[in-house]
Amino acid sequence: MLDTAAPKVLPSTALVAPGPALPLGAQAFSWVVLGGGVLAVAQWWLGSRLELDFWFFTGATLIYGAISCIVLLGLRHHEHARFGMANGITVVRAAITSIIGGLMAEFIVLGVPAAPGWPWWFGGLAFVAVTLDGVDGRIARRQGLSSPFGARFDMEVDALLILFLSALAFLADKAGPLILAAGLMRYGFLAAAWCAPFLNRELPESFRRKAVCVVQGVVLGLMLLPFVQPPLSETLAAFAFATLAGSFLVDVVWLCRHRHAAR
Repeated sequence: MLDTAAPKVLPSTALVAPGPALPLGAQAFSWVVLGGGVLAVAQWWLGSRLELDFWFFTGATLIYGAISCIVLLGLRHHEHARFGMANGITVVRAAITSIIGGLMAEFIVLGVPAAPGWPWWFGGLAFVAVTLDGVDGRIARRQGLSSPFGARFDMEVDALLILFLSALAFLADKAGPLILAAGLMRYGFLAAAWCAPFLNRELPESFRRKAVCVVQGVVLGLMLLPFVQPPLSETLAAFAFATLAGSFLVDVVWLCRHRHAAR
């Protein structure tokens, strides 16, 4: 016979609610640990194949440690409860940038690495970093996690990558001091903002600014490759400097025009 009794209703306490999300600090720390793993594997892989020395390992580790501390201490400016995959990708880009900075440290202290294949590896790393740079912002917007914290984090990693790649291009005799000026431009702007506080005003969003940053990474990555030699590399350096200087000039003019506007 069919059971005509009323179906049993589960009490509301039987419904299992999802567990609480990790605190923001724990989420960020997890990504920092993942980035540290990427850094450690890359250090072992590149160090053993390119005969890199103490300065490479020490420089990369110290740079990544400093970036990680700044990120964790700056979480109070993050307006979301989730750290987000976009910021996580930027952490991984920070690890790649630190690896390139480690090579710069070895270059400065010991000169050109003994293994001739280093330009291919580090030029390839630059392209990986640039590719990931085109992904993180899109993910942040799709997840509704765009924030001033994420935008600033992304921008400062970009600036540091450009600085290290510019220094490598200069140390490898691919271009003259002009390429160093491109790498230092962001930091010159920050120094100017100390003297002229109106330069700290938030700028409107700009596709041009992001595109120029991508151009810098691609051009500087190309300059590291063995087949790109002067005068071609010097021409690329001039192009990189001109596009970056033009972008900064547009922003500075906008800031000057709006210096007296209400913040």
